[in-house]
Amino acid sequence: MFTTKSGRELTYFGREYTADIRRADGKQHIIATVDDLFELLLKVWCRDTAYPSCQKDYIQENDPTYGQCAISAMLVYDMFGGTIHRIRVSGGGTHYFNQINGHYIPVRVPGNGILTLFAAMTAACYPQDDAQTVSI
Repeated sequence: MFTTKSGRELTYFGREYTADIRRADGKQHIIATVDDLFELLLKVWCRDTAYPSCQKDYIQENDPTYGQCAISAMLVYDMFGGTIHRIRVSGGGTHYFNQINGHYIPVRVPGNGILTLFAAMTAACYPQDDAQTVSI
């Protein structure tokens, strides 16, 4: 578990699969694991780092991960490899997440739709240039 600036405890989906994942370049880094990255992101995520269409609704104390999936998926990919995937969600939005070593690692998961999102990710994996629409 991790603690947000407001004292709320949370974690990311797929954490149980990240223990052996290390930086793709094999070098020694301060951010060596996905846990290290998530802990740092909790400190720096803010309205300005949220996806532009999410910025007006962003409330740090409520959910610091809100609107952060795209930038987070890029950081995870850049540091740890794997692939980036995207699904369309009801309302016309999209959700980005990573797949590393055959496991889905969405550092930011929409709160109400975790089971639907997991089912959509498990049923089919859609590359970044394709998308599947699901209701969450």
